[in-house]
Amino acid sequence: MMTPIESSDDRTILPPFPPAFHKYFSMTHKSQQKSIRTINDHSPARSTSFDTWNRLEETGKSRAACGRYIEALDFYDQALQEKVRIFGENHRILIPTLLYTSKVLGSVNKNHEACLSMERAIRIQQHIGGSVDNNIDHINKLASKDGIFLAKLHVQLGEMQQKHGNLVAAMTSFRDALNIQVDCRQGRTHEDVGYLLFLIASLHHQKRQYADARECYCESLQIYKGLGAQNYFPIVRAIERGLNDRTMSFWNEQGTV
Repeated sequence: MMTPIESSDDRTILPPFPPAFHKYFSMTHKSQQKSIRTINDHSPARSTSFDTWNRLEETGKSRAACGRYIEALDFYDQALQEKVRIFGENHRILIPTLLYTSKVLGSVNKNHEACLSMERAIRIQQHIGGSVDNNIDHINKLASKDGIFLAKLHVQLGEMQQKHGNLVAAMTSFRDALNIQVDCRQGRTHEDVGYLLFLIASLHHQKRQYADARECYCESLQIYKGLGAQNYFPIVRAIERGLNDRTMSFWNEQGTV
């Protein structure tokens, strides 16, 4: 029997991840690299270390691109150990390596280990968010950027968990991301909030929780309509397909699950 979030040709109806999340990931990653270069300017030992783990990380990426995943994991592990040796367990510079590692682990079907690597990245980002102690305006700017990046990590983890059938954990991850986004965006009108509501609705739909699914679908749709539905056609169409799915339609007619 076809699941509610699948079409008849077994392709998911989930649209591509919103560009805004990729933008903040790129900004955060560039700021990490800039901060490391600044440190290296005053520390020859750390500069040498940067060359070491950067070379290991780049070699790991080249191995992964060729499908040599076991070798890639070994290089990523070495890069991570070098970063930990220099910067400790909770520095933001560890996060890219953990994300690369998680992706490769997923490629070799080590799904539990892939989730653990992602969860470690999330813990580091949470630690960063709780350790800012500068002026209030600077704190607010950092908290917003770091919060949005943290929400992205929660979504990536949720998608991994959903893909492998851990729907309860995926729901927790998506709702954690939603709460962060609502706080960072100061409300529930931003496109990324709408997208997360759609992800949560799809999970409810998959679990046959049709009342909750409809509520989240409708709120997501209202957000996109308020922003101009014509500018978000792929996801608006996906939401409408979810609402018009035959199981949802049957539930609406019966008024019960």
